[in-house]
Amino acid sequence: MPLRPRAGSLGACSVVQPHSISKGNLLVFISNAFAQAAPAAAAAPESSLLSMLPLVLMFVVLYFVMIRPQMKRQKEHKAMIEALGPTGGPVAILHFKQAESCRLRVQGFREVLDAHNTTASGKVSIVTELEGGAARDTSFKATEDALQAHQGLKGIFAINDPSALGANAALEKAGKDKAVIVVGFDGQPEGLEAIAQGKVYADPVQFPDRMGREIVAAIIAHSRGEAVRPEILIPTSLVRKA
Repeated sequence: MPLRPRAGSLGACSVVQPHSISKGNLLVFISNAFAQAAPAAAAAPESSLLSMLPLVLMFVVLYFVMIRPQMKRQKEHKAMIEALGPTGGPVAILHFKQAESCRLRVQGFREVLDAHNTTASGKVSIVTELEGGAARDTSFKATEDALQAHQGLKGIFAINDPSALGANAALEKAGKDKAVIVVGFDGQPEGLEAIAQGKVYADPVQFPDRMGREIVAAIIAHSRGEAVRPEILIPTSLVRKA
């Protein structure tokens, strides 16, 4: 797959809890907000931007409540197995447990490794799981700690691109950037550039444009009284060095 930055790629894990708001209450709230905003907009054209706020709110909330990328069995898991080859080896996770989406990514990573290890001769074992903060600096320090504790480390799964870049910086400092594989997530421009330079092995990329289309389709379906799935999973695509 060619390396191309995707406009609007999500750069960090969401910290919004998707089941904390009911769709019924949400739509009633939005309808009331429209009713209140409409007279003001008609009386004052300059307030038209304010009248759009309910629509923006609806878009943002529906994104987190109804539509999330498919994160539980993502392709970065297979990418790590592919990168390590038949011998497998010990790997570390740079986590961000505050975000549900990141917890799903790690859960999926563990599930795929478990399935792989049931039949493979070369096992891929998770030897440590450290807080990376979804940030470069925190992940840099966490990677240094992982390298010190596990001299034979072969791979690092980072839950987003900043974490992956922080891990790579620590590996370069330790002179182990060629010996330890880094797999990131999100496909931000800086992450794709790191893949092109051989600093990160691969990145699953999300598709905000498809998320937007699914949001609009769900809103239209709900307005027609049609059933709407409580969760819509959006597949990703894996980007590796060409």
